[in-house]
Amino acid sequence: MGTRSGALPLLYSVSVTSAGRHVKIAWALLRYYFRLIPRDWYRCAPFLPIPPANYVRWRLQTAYGEHRPRWTEIARDLWQFGDWLRG
Repeated sequence: MGTRSGALPLLYSVSVTSAGRHVKIAWALLRYYFRLIPRDWYRCAPFLPIPPANYVRWRLQTAYGEHRPRWTEIARDLWQFGDWLRG
């Protein structure tokens, strides 16, 4: 009563395709992140490659308004944005 022999290769190809798609989305988000980092970020405190706080605040305000959702929903929206970037 195992799986049919034809189902296993199909399942494997779907999972490989899905994993490849996720890697492409992650790569698109990583490239976008590096575009957000200010030049010479290492010259001023806190010495971390993070986007400017006022930009992040503005993005959250324009995306969600006064009632920002939970971080899990923001992460889902970010992942969908990465899928759109990969486009």
